[in-house]
Amino acid sequence: MNQDSSLCRFLPWDTDHFGVRIGVLESDVITPESMDTVRQWCQSENIACLYFLANPDNAESIRLAFDEGFRWVDSRVTLSLKLPHPQITNKDLNGVMRIADKNDIDQLKAIARVSHKNTRFYRDGKFDLKRCDQMYEIWIEKNVLNQEDVVYVCDSEQGLCGYITCLFKDAGRYGQMGLLAVTGNTQGRGYGKALVQQTISCFTERGCEEVKVVTQDHNITALRLYEKCGFLMESCEIWFHKWFV
Repeated sequence: MNQDSSLCRFLPWDTDHFGVRIGVLESDVITPESMDTVRQWCQSENIACLYFLANPDNAESIRLAFDEGFRWVDSRVTLSLKLPHPQITNKDLNGVMRIADKNDIDQLKAIARVSHKNTRFYRDGKFDLKRCDQMYEIWIEKNVLNQEDVVYVCDSEQGLCGYITCLFKDAGRYGQMGLLAVTGNTQGRGYGKALVQQTISCFTERGCEEVKVVTQDHNITALRLYEKCGFLMESCEIWFHKWFV
């Protein structure tokens, strides 16, 4: 590679999964000078799609992103909760919270493939939709099989009706809530809140000082849920995608 690659990083997993060469900008701000280097790197690496997670407070950078052909595909909201934090659980909830095991994977993959349609990969419009479905199937399966992660499921009379993934970051100092899904026919019954509360309890018992979660600014249902559980907004960033093909 002849061009300076400090501004960009090649993403082998995304490339293999979607079948096009994908990279990501390492900075949350771009300038006319940095874009000269970025364009050269993308050309030398034959990049088809470049991700850019932008700082929305830098207006010049945002305007430049649009001028350079980036498309705004999503807004990422990070929320956080200091631990310990008291939770009021719903004792009347008709379901059992437990840790998932490999016997649950097929059911979890069936839920995953239909539960995350509001993310940037679907909203982009240029990624193959079946591969987007498969990405979340792979994601939930890896979380179940990874012994460092914890996946809670809600087991109801109709079978599994939801899941949430728990990841431990910074040597266990804080917890990260990953995927959260509740099946369509059981939404609105408190399962999502129960899964979030179970995760908070898990992180608290493991000695985490804080728990974080990421969602989209347009996902009002998720934002309301997290706020009800005590989370506060920490930051908002903009996802841009630039296609070269």
